[in-house]
Amino acid sequence: IHTINRYRTYLNPKTDHPSRWLLISLIFVAIGAGITVRFIWDINMQDTPGTKWLDELMLTTNDGYLYATRAKMITEGAIHGNSTMQYASMFSADGALLFFTWLVEKIPAFSFETIILHTSTVISSLIVIPIILIGRSIGSTWLGFFAAIITVVGRAYLDRTRAGYFDTDTFSLLAPILLLYLLVRTISIQRTE
Repeated sequence: IHTINRYRTYLNPKTDHPSRWLLISLIFVAIGAGITVRFIWDINMQDTPGTKWLDELMLTTNDGYLYATRAKMITEGAIHGNSTMQYASMFSADGALLFFTWLVEKIPAFSFETIILHTSTVISSLIVIPIILIGRSIGSTWLGFFAAIITVVGRAYLDRTRAGYFDTDTFSLLAPILLLYLLVRTISIQRTE
């Protein structure tokens, strides 16, 4: 029983609130880990023949080209006069992906090809934020940090969110975790009142 009580203090929300700077540092370390692991594929494919177009690595899925074409329609209008392509809207099922691409495309430092190649690398790494905050809400920021690292570098998540995987999976996995955080946070606030 003494051991259980000792570990309870580690999971007590009142005792585990490291400084905001430490929390922000843990979030940036976890995001950095996610981006770094996803760039390993990028580095490995640089010298592989047939994987580049316009000096940029090509996308790895057929869906990626569909979403890239829709994103191009949002940023530039029609695609080569192709009237059979379904009109793209930022309010459609893939709207978050299209909106993010449109927004980043406004930054002149990045080409469209670079944006569609690395969107999943950056967005998928942001899943660590709600996971760390869930850990903080239930009483252990460090537990949330380790859970975030395991999630962001996990094989199943990594396969669907690596560089070149321009798909809606990055947002469809981030949204439920964010909603879960909001639910846990609401419950933890109600318990403390």
